[in-house]
Amino acid sequence: MRAGLDSVDTKWTLKLRSDTVLISAGVVRLWGRYQERNPHLRVFEQRIITSALLTCHPRICFQENRFTPFLFHVNDMIQFGLTSDMRKLWGIPLMPTPDFTYFTDADLAGKIDKISNRRVPEDYIWTSALAEAGFSTNDSWADFKPSMIPLSELSIVNNFQLLDHHDMGFVCLKYPDFGFGYHLIGSPYFSHRQWLLLYRMYCDPSVPVPPSIYLAMPAIWQSPLAYLNISRLFQFLKIYSRPLRYRIKAALRKLLPWK
Repeated sequence: MRAGLDSVDTKWTLKLRSDTVLISAGVVRLWGRYQERNPHLRVFEQRIITSALLTCHPRICFQENRFTPFLFHVNDMIQFGLTSDMRKLWGIPLMPTPDFTYFTDADLAGKIDKISNRRVPEDYIWTSALAEAGFSTNDSWADFKPSMIPLSELSIVNNFQLLDHHDMGFVCLKYPDFGFGYHLIGSPYFSHRQWLLLYRMYCDPSVPVPPSIYLAMPAIWQSPLAYLNISRLFQFLKIYSRPLRYRIKAALRKLLPWK
């Protein structure tokens, strides 16, 4: 990525995997929609757009107590922003070799994840960019004191614009069901709405945040166009009926003589 950026001569850069294809212009159409910034922890000139899915929400992880509350963990599968900002994000040194065996088996005893690296790739990229900009963070992926949550939240909301997967407009050919096999309820990842809540908290108290679809169903039926369109409704039903459909298919495969 760093070598590729050395050859870029355009104002904007789109970073995506070689097994990923775009199916809409969502990242371009939605870029720059939220302009207010907090004066602290500003690394980029403008926010970089990336996917909310797989960007870890540490506060949810602490509340659920079922996931490792990764801090500074930003999705790196697809990103779009100013080339100058992308160079700040990716113009970092490679992870030092000793960091790949930072934790021993004894260090990892009792932890949910068994990762010997000092950092996972996503948080290594972002914490390294923060360090290059003069900001200190945590010591490793396993260093997740609750007092660090506001720092992680502000660094993400002030430098990245997180979009839901269906608004990003991309498909990963290696993982064709990416974005549909994760449940937003009880998952450790951001949604765009959760990002908006942090944006309102840290950057712009006046920004409207749509009600949660799970808490405002009566309001949705009274005024559906104000909250979601028909395609979103079908998408919602498809995602959250998936576990039931899988169970039905599995039961049928056991009962029927053909696959």
